[in-house]
Amino acid sequence: MIVLDASATVELLLGTARGAAVARRIFEPAETLHAPELLDLEVAQVLRRYERAKILDETRAEAALRDLAD
Repeated sequence: MIVLDASATVELLLGTARGAAVARRIFEPAETLHAPELLDLEVAQVLRRYERAKILDETRAEAALRDLAD
């Protein structure tokens, strides 16, 4: 069982090296995936903070949010 948290989800959405490692783990057939009820809000807050800090531009942050919604 894997419980996905906001930091791992952000890494996955942004396609970082850590995100690739997360993807390898969560897509293993034997794993079950669980997420906190507020995961989407936590991820949105991190993306907002990254945008305000100029770590991400608005376009990339919005794309990550769309990916999360899918």
